[in-house]
Amino acid sequence: MSWSHLTVPGGEIELFEPSTPLGSAGLLFLPGHSGKTLAQSTSWTTSLEQSGLRAACPLTGNGWWLDAANPIGDRTPLEWLHHDVATVLRSEWDTGLTGLAVAGVSLGGQAALALAYRHSRDYPVVAAVSPTIDFHKLYGLGLPLDDWYQSAEEARQQTVPLQLNPLAWPTHQLLTCDTDDGDWYEGVERLAG
Repeated sequence: MSWSHLTVPGGEIELFEPSTPLGSAGLLFLPGHSGKTLAQSTSWTTSLEQSGLRAACPLTGNGWWLDAANPIGDRTPLEWLHHDVATVLRSEWDTGLTGLAVAGVSLGGQAALALAYRHSRDYPVVAAVSPTIDFHKLYGLGLPLDDWYQSAEEARQQTVPLQLNPLAWPTHQLLTCDTDDGDWYEGVERLAG
């Protein structure tokens, strides 16, 4: 089992290769604003090893996986994840079109949902932990969001619930959030409902 780095067009990712990989499946894990990747967690690394699951975490980007965020190369962060990172992972791991799951925490969870809802055939499995579905509530707090949008309403128009296609849902979805998480629980409950 080992973590390594791989350069992809526009940036770099961390890759986990278990001692005995399970078939040709893999996980693209998107960190949140903290930038903490799975390689920084012994629990995650142990779980990935025990399950035989390959994993990747982007090191490029600032955790704001939004179309309006600073570009990565010549693409928006979501385009970069879908066109550059996922393409490299599918090739590296020989996953085919449906063998790549996407997951994330916080802003990464919001991005995992955005990717899976926009490209449900490419990401049939999605998991989001405390996703910032209502990230527009952060507008006006002096975060980069204030530079990308003119108002909280403009940011809200880019949230996952307003961008999804009701006819193209990922086959397997896990949305989870602690009920004590006053910032993000309501958005998760609304989307899951």
